[in-house]
Amino acid sequence: MANRFKDPMLRTAYDNACENFRRGIWTRPNGNPHRSATHRDAFWGGYFGDRREPVKGSIAYACYRAGQAMAKTHPGHNH
Repeated sequence: MANRFKDPMLRTAYDNACENFRRGIWTRPNGNPHRSATHRDAFWGGYFGDRREPVKGSIAYACYRAGQAMAKTHPGHNH
């Protein structure tokens, strides 16, 4: 899923969330998702298909959409 956000702040949040996932930054050393902040929790909610969508236009929403995109391109959480 391409980054469709027009707002520069949301574009950056989306891109950074995808990059942090790819680099394993949002995963704990034991392999579990690191969910201790709203934006990370929203990312993993999107990744795992949580239907509680954050408020549109928020940083959390951009991270949620990034999580959905990473689930499609990197299925099976294995970081």
